[in-house]
Amino acid sequence: KVHLLRISNGRRLSLAEASVHLKPVEWHSLRVQRNTIISKDFIEVYVDGTLVLSVEDQALGLGQVGFVLSGKSTMFFDSFHAVPLFSHRPLSSPPAY
Repeated sequence: KVHLLRISNGRRLSLAEASVHLKPVEWHSLRVQRNTIISKDFIEVYVDGTLVLSVEDQALGLGQVGFVLSGKSTMFFDSFHAVPLFSHRPLSSPPAY
């Protein structure tokens, strides 16, 4: 399950969640991006290239990103990048654009 939270002043706010079925012992891609469309801010979450969540959140601003794992699971991260929205750096290799 993918669960999108915003934490502000120590308070957790659930923005959205989606059920995602992942094959164990395989690598998967996760992409979280912010989009502004006609003065509305959206957070979009992609798993393995598929959009699984799109949430409007007007409280977006500068901050931090993090991952939380719950349950009796193990997760490994490889090639984690946090880049500015308007970066010209490709998010995948080779670039998907």
